[in-house]
Parts: sequence; C-alpha cells; structure tokens
Amino acid sequence: MQGMSIKDKRILQQVDVICATLHTTRAEMLYALLRGLVAESLQDAKAPDSHISARPRATATERIMRVMRRSRSGSSTLSDLKSNTNYTRFGVSQWEQEFQALLADGSLTVNMSGWTGGRRRKIVSLAQKTDETPRMAK
Repeated sequence: MQGMSIKDKRILQQVDVICATLHTTRAEMLYALLRGLVAESLQDAKAPDSHISARPRATATERIMRVMRRSRSGSSTLSDLKSNTNYTRFGVSQWEQEFQALLADGSLTVNMSGWTGGRRRKIVSLAQKTDETPRMAK
C-alpha cells in the first residue's frame, strides 16, 4: 500500500467491504468485473471459440442432494431446504422440476409432520436405500 494515494486506499477499503458483504475475494470480484467488461465489448461472448468461459455451477439437483447429505438427520423441512439451496438462484420452476424428479426417482421422500404455526410442515428426507443383493447364508 506504499505509494498509494489516500483516495486509492479509501477505494480499496470500500472494495474490501463489498467483498466481505458478498463473501468473495478481491480476485474473484475483479475477475467478474473484467469478464463483464470484456463481454460487453465482444459481439458474441458465448461463441464456441471464445476463450472466456463461465465457471460451471451446480445444478439444482446437485445442490439439493448436497444440502440433504450435509444435514445432521438426513431430513429437513421443505422451506429450510429451499432456503439452504437458494432455490431462486436456479429459478423457482427449474428448482421445482428437479425436486419433483428427485422425488420420482426415489432419492427423496416427503412426509407431513404435526401442525406448526397453523399449517402442517413438509419434511423432506433422504430415501433409505435397501440392499438389493441377498446375503449369503453361512
């Protein structure tokens, strides 16, 4: 920071505050800023020959399963699951489709629990996988 003007130091402090708020680093923030500037200047930033590529993001299915595996009991309320997976990031309809697909293939189950706050709570649980191979008798 030696040789920097007071104005530059203040700007850097403001950047650090923004980074802390967004839970990111200066480097990631700078990368996003530069990527945005480059994308504006290119005719088609998503062209197959473009050297700029987005960091792969987890699908809603991957995120749901990760959150469910990390929960202590292997279950969560539906509202907590939505909150913990940031379901609006994927788009509500996309998240719902992938959630319904997990229910349909048997990866998750939904149970209704007792009344809380005037309505019943939906509890989402990891499905219990049964061992399909018969055990050998001794």
